[in-house]
Amino acid sequence: MHMRHSILTLVLTLSLGLVVLTASRAAAVHQPASGPFVVGSKWNCPTGFECKIEEVQGDWLRVSTSAALPGFPPSAIWIYAPTGQVWTRN
Repeated sequence: MHMRHSILTLVLTLSLGLVVLTASRAAAVHQPASGPFVVGSKWNCPTGFECKIEEVQGDWLRVSTSAALPGFPPSAIWIYAPTGQVWTRN
C-alpha cells in the first residue's frame, strides 16, 4: 500500500510540474525586435544586394533577395544582424 501511495504521489507531482511548465512557457511574452528592421521593409545588405525583411527573431533576420548569393538559391535565407556591417535603408 505504501508503494502505491509513493507512486501516486510521484505521478501527481510530475503531472503538476508539467502543467506549470507548459503554462509558464505559454504565458511568456515575445518582445519585438528593438532594432530598426521591420518585416516587409527593404534594405541594401552589406554586399549591396537589395533584401526584403521576411522575419525577425531576436538578432536573426530572414531576408529574401532576387540576387544570386554564393551557395544559396535566390530565396529567403537567415542572417545574423549584429555583425558590425552597415545596412542602408531603401
